[in-house]
Amino acid sequence: MDKYLWIVNKQKHYNKEAAEKFNYVPYQDEDGESFLEEKTYAAYNELAEYLKQTYGIVLEVISAGRSLETQQSVYDHFLAKRGQEWTENHVALPGTSEHHTGLALDVNPHGLKPKMVQKLIDKTPALKRYFDKQERESGKLDEMYHTLHNVLPYYGFILRYTDDKKPITGYNGERWHIRFVGKELAKEITDSGLCLEEFVKKLEQQKPAGGGSGMGEESGGPSM
Repeated sequence: MDKYLWIVNKQKHYNKEAAEKFNYVPYQDEDGESFLEEKTYAAYNELAEYLKQTYGIVLEVISAGRSLETQQSVYDHFLAKRGQEWTENHVALPGTSEHHTGLALDVNPHGLKPKMVQKLIDKTPALKRYFDKQERESGKLDEMYHTLHNVLPYYGFILRYTDDKKPITGYNGERWHIRFVGKELAKEITDSGLCLEEFVKKLEQQKPAGGGSGMGEESGGPSM
């Protein structure tokens, strides 16, 4: 099984042995010091540059790789703010988050602004909120997400969570959550209409009897 088909979810928990198959690089996201798997990092940069140059879309990273400790802080924050039901549907418990892999990114697209305007936005939170609201209410944000989703496979990414796959993934649709699997697999998964869990299960069913276990199978225990 290709290592980039590594699944981490509510049933198949993060384990260090799987992580050791990858090389990681530091990355600064909105929460501070983070990390990304090296090929994921390179592919994201290519994707962001293409969107900027071709469509005038600036791709902002909200969240990249997360440690178990960071995930606990995120979970506790939303538990206090949104309550149990919402948090269970939207936020993974430590050890069950795909962000632990360094292969997943939460992103937010914005329209490209003139440099002077962007400098003012960066310095003025109220101005940023104004432009964000304007993009949402005008429908521009929806258009940018649509463009993003259409080009994801060409850079090795899939849209990880959609509403129709919630019974399988365990999470509501998240149009901002993208996952790197490599170009060939991304195109195959996207064209199949399957989520990652379904795709890996299909591959495992096609495997000859006595085949290897693959990284998609559960190893380790509950969150560490």
